[in-house]
Amino acid sequence: MEIEPYFKFVVGYEDTNNLKSTCLPLLLALEMVRKELPGIENSEILMVGDSMERDIVPAKELGLKTALCKYGQQTAASGTPDYELEDIKCLPNIL
Repeated sequence: MEIEPYFKFVVGYEDTNNLKSTCLPLLLALEMVRKELPGIENSEILMVGDSMERDIVPAKELGLKTALCKYGQQTAASGTPDYELEDIKCLPNIL
């Protein structure tokens, strides 16, 4: 997909041995972000995901902005993301 240049790091399950719903992978990602941007606030960070339960809810618990990828969502779930994306090409419009 040629997207590697856009990422400084990737956090996967094996980095914490915990699911995103526990917030531990997100906390590790926040720690890594703060090494690059020490003064950044959680409210200035956008979590993009396709699952309300696994991505949006834990991110909102940590005070992050959220964008739900409607095109990849497997099951309907309750919750309110800050943004909804019908296509990944819409992402720059909210940044």
